[in-house]
Amino acid sequence: MTVALTAEQRRFVAGVCLIVGRFVMVTASYNYILNPMLEGLNASEGQTSLLRQLPSIAALLVVFLGGVLGDRYGDRKVLRIASVLFLVGCALVAFAPVFAVASLGLVMESIAASAGGVIALGLLGAKISDPQQRASAFSVFAIVSPLIYMAMPILAGVLVGELSWRFVAGIWALWGLVMLWSSGRLLPVDGSVRGGGEMVTPVVAGVVLASGVQAVNMATSTGLTSTDTLIRAGICLLGLLALVILFRRPGKRSLSLDALPRGGMIILLAVVLLVPLANIWYYATVGYQYVYGLNVLQTALMMIPAQAAGVAGAIATRKVLQKKGVRFTGTVGLILFAFSLLTVLTVQETSPLWVPAVAFSIYAMMLTATSIPITNAIMNTAARGEEGSASAFRSAASHLGNALGVVFTTSILVTVTTFSATGSLTADDLASQQTLEVVDGIIDGATSEELSSQYSVPVDEVDAIDDDLAEAMIDGLHAVVVGGALISLLCAAGFNAALRRQERAKALAAHM
Repeated sequence: MTVALTAEQRRFVAGVCLIVGRFVMVTASYNYILNPMLEGLNASEGQTSLLRQLPSIAALLVVFLGGVLGDRYGDRKVLRIASVLFLVGCALVAFAPVFAVASLGLVMESIAASAGGVIALGLLGAKISDPQQRASAFSVFAIVSPLIYMAMPILAGVLVGELSWRFVAGIWALWGLVMLWSSGRLLPVDGSVRGGGEMVTPVVAGVVLASGVQAVNMATSTGLTSTDTLIRAGICLLGLLALVILFRRPGKRSLSLDALPRGGMIILLAVVLLVPLANIWYYATVGYQYVYGLNVLQTALMMIPAQAAGVAGAIATRKVLQKKGVRFTGTVGLILFAFSLLTVLTVQETSPLWVPAVAFSIYAMMLTATSIPITNAIMNTAARGEEGSASAFRSAASHLGNALGVVFTTSILVTVTTFSATGSLTADDLASQQTLEVVDGIIDGATSEELSSQYSVPVDEVDAIDDDLAEAMIDGLHAVVVGGALISLLCAAGFNAALRRQERAKALAAHM
């Protein structure tokens, strides 16, 4: 029999979704305001690089600290403070007269959003323990992202195009007011808090995560042996050494590892780490712009069906989860996710727009459908009182997975695209240094007529180069989805094994 959420629980879930929504709202629109903001603030090249990285670094630093602060001072109290911090940060960005003020605002809102998200997810797992009610709660939780991604890119595109990037930050600030209200009215009053607990371990763990992710990103952009990569890798290794020393010391630490060995938690976190390697969202938007020639706003409109499919996937998954359980739903979901990736193979450079729209919608539906049972499994596996640690580890694995996913997919995409483009251009007798310059111009968005005039190349030859490049990009995308499908099948096997182990352990404990 299905157990529905009570009215109080629905209020609570709504509050959690509003809090988590702030992080999604910023990430869904940040890229739309970044370049206009940099131009408006007359940022230098070094400042531009800093502003591209700053929000991510700030968010990663407090992933582990968020749950600790909730344990020490009370979850609702910390969430209300985070809401105020987010509101002030967004206001600083919206009204920033200079680069330094905008940077400070972005750091403040990133810290608030990241810490609040970890606390909210841990609180959701702690307050709703019934498996069927938890399935409903996390299904609603999963709807937040696609709903915001349906609206925010379009709104941001219109506001930036017609008014100013500052209005987008103003929308963030208005959401901050909603969060402040929701954290006080919709969340339960803090009960007894554990208090105490050292703060060094979660801070060091945040430094390890932030430096590790930055090292991965730097390796992609500047090379494995670059100074920037080596510095960040060195900080990460020193931090790991410090963590080993901290965890070997006697006494209870505020960041607990107790959740990790329970019921295959490590395997589940590995799944969270690996699934982003199959993420093709970014390359879908690239394909719409460079293969189909759509502008940013048109691309955002083309992504609406996929986001709507994500909402439908969350709703359908809730029903399956309640009837079939977490192991069945997650395992089958990951297998179907692999096949959803393979539907992208139907997309060709000559395909009508409805073909990628359908393929990406199927992908989005299954991506959302897999996230719900995975999150359920992690929070179900966490020991009582360790939901905050489980939430922090899940967020950390997700962040690291996203960074590794970009490296994985970019490497495949660039390698295959370069190989395919070189072959096509050579076959068409178009391979030359001048061709490479034309290719760079096409990627930068120049028209055929502009490139023809600039490089004294016939328009039909520029169009031929453009066609070869589009075909090569599609080949690269196909390679990415095949690799992603294989990874998804591996995750399905790991997920099933982890939960089967957990079920056997529970059965043995009941027998004993």
